[in-house]
Amino acid sequence: MVAYQQSKLANILFTMELKDRLAKSGKNVKPIVVHPGRSGTDLMRNMPPFIQFIAPIILAVPMFSSALNISRPAQGAESLVYAALEQGVKAGDFIGPTGKDEYTGKPGKVDLPPKAFDKELSSNLWALSENELDIQFAI
Repeated sequence: MVAYQQSKLANILFTMELKDRLAKSGKNVKPIVVHPGRSGTDLMRNMPPFIQFIAPIILAVPMFSSALNISRPAQGAESLVYAALEQGVKAGDFIGPTGKDEYTGKPGKVDLPPKAFDKELSSNLWALSENELDIQFAI
């Protein structure tokens, strides 16, 4: 779970750095951070076998899905559709479910984690990505 959370933070940091670089270059592109909340997707394939066995059974029962605040994959995709189509969304906005703990609910603007605003961290991640991939991301 720690690695998963770190990968999600890296996605956010990379997007924020991309936003800044695009703005500096004068490009009219709008990078947006989007998350689906808790959505019953194929992510379980990497869980221990018992969880892989029991999760589909639990998620198939609406009473359990709703108690765990887990949405269907189509509902998880609503944040992406909202980000793409909603007129008021700006570069660097974070779009996700607006319900309790951002697990489920109607899509809208939600708060970025504080580390998302760490310019040094996002710049270092960008440089590390270019170095590890041995490429320069042209803007």
